[in-house]
Amino acid sequence: MSQEHVDKFSAALEARQIKRVFICGSYTSPDRWTEEQNVRNAEAVGYRVSLAGCYPVIPHANTRVVYQFGKTSGLGVHCDR
Repeated sequence: MSQEHVDKFSAALEARQIKRVFICGSYTSPDRWTEEQNVRNAEAVGYRVSLAGCYPVIPHANTRVVYQFGKTSGLGVHCDR
């Protein structure tokens, strides 16, 4: 992707010419494998949203590593189910 394409996309997003679609769904689960599948499912939906010309917002992908780090490090990370 060229910088020119990125700049045009960013300008269109700022001008609200591109719809943002918030992707939500299950995230946490009893095991790490199912959590990862939940994230991948959200990413797959986000991909289809982008093909439709919209901008997908996928919090699952943004918090995947942070949430897992919090669970394994003992930090107070909380996620409602």
